[in-house]
Amino acid sequence: MAIKKKTAVIIGGIAAVALVAGGITAAVLATTGNSSAQAAGAVSPSASAAPVTFNLGPKQDRIRLDKVPEAIAAIKKSGFTPIEAGKLTVVVSPYVAPLGLFATDDTTLIGNETDIAQAHR
Repeated sequence: MAIKKKTAVIIGGIAAVALVAGGITAAVLATTGNSSAQAAGAVSPSASAAPVTFNLGPKQDRIRLDKVPEAIAAIKKSGFTPIEAGKLTVVVSPYVAPLGLFATDDTTLIGNETDIAQAHR
């Protein structure tokens, strides 16, 4: 497939600009001693900051809410038909933390999507 001369010139020009901009950025960072994180304004952690820990185990302390009769009635009135009677099936992707991931037992799904789905009592 042949491309037009005008298209090739535009693509070449864009590539040249990208290379020059990248070279200038690298040179500035190298001469100022800034890392890319510092240049982007990233905040470095304090030596006295407490470490953040996450519960990645299968036993999660999830918040539970009471059923809302009005919401249940609205779902029934809408004509929604559940896959299994009396249960709401929720699909999550277990590969996009923190939305969904596997716990340390490699079988239990955890994450904020599963927390929301299990917020009922």
